[in-house]
Amino acid sequence: MSKKIRNSSLYLRATGQRDFKLKDVDFGYRELEGNKEIIRFLYQTIKYKEKKNLFENNINSTDVDKKQINTIADRLKSFNPTVYRNIVEFKAQKLGPGEVLIYLIHDKVHLAGGTESGDVRIGSSMYEVKAAKLYRPGESGNTHKSNIATNFTFGSGIERKTDPIVDEIVKLKNRKDVKAGIGKQSFRKTASTTNVGTNELNYMRENFASDFMPLEEEYAKTAADALKAENQKLILINNNDNSSRYGQIVDIKAPLKPSDILSIREHTTVQGTSPRIKIGANI
Repeated sequence: MSKKIRNSSLYLRATGQRDFKLKDVDFGYRELEGNKEIIRFLYQTIKYKEKKNLFENNINSTDVDKKQINTIADRLKSFNPTVYRNIVEFKAQKLGPGEVLIYLIHDKVHLAGGTESGDVRIGSSMYEVKAAKLYRPGESGNTHKSNIATNFTFGSGIERKTDPIVDEIVKLKNRKDVKAGIGKQSFRKTASTTNVGTNELNYMRENFASDFMPLEEEYAKTAADALKAENQKLILINNNDNSSRYGQIVDIKAPLKPSDILSIREHTTVQGTSPRIKIGANI
């Protein structure tokens, strides 16, 4: 390790604590190469406790490649599964699950950390990263014929565009005839009039299709168009705790299409609106 690294404020701050005290800004564009070298060294020596360079065969391309990222992620997991999980779950202040893993693996990636559009950036290329629960057809309410990624929201930037549509869905749920129909059902219901649960959405989908389906289709188109308008691609991370592929990229939507958004899973005023996204076969 060079004297420059040992004397850097980032190295001294991080190694002076039992756990890393890294900040969002440490993963940013400013001093990208220097900080990345230090952060990789910290993980290698303190977390992995390895002398050999674990990050010598990383990616240096101009995009994020699913297969390349996952291959190296597998290698890092093989050294120490606990440290690997720690990397996947590390969030600092405003980072999301999986972002730091991609940062460590790819030489050119820096993280926005809430200061720029897109979570993961390579130059002007932007990727929104979402850790998602993955379900096969028939699992956990997945009524679609495709595997899905869900249990995440698009975030405030996209939801500002979709909120008016979701408001109409909330109004439909509270319409007198719809509300009466929902009230007669034995399924679990949301207590709040401003939230719409999975069972309530399914009920409207089946019993008030002519009112509901156009709104859900408009939601899908608006969300996809909003992401495209911001020139952002969507990276979906496997967030299934017991999966052998936990933390890996399950799909990259470049761009996300309206047909990829199969349905809305639920909406709450606190968390936002959770979509179901169509993904590939391997989950």
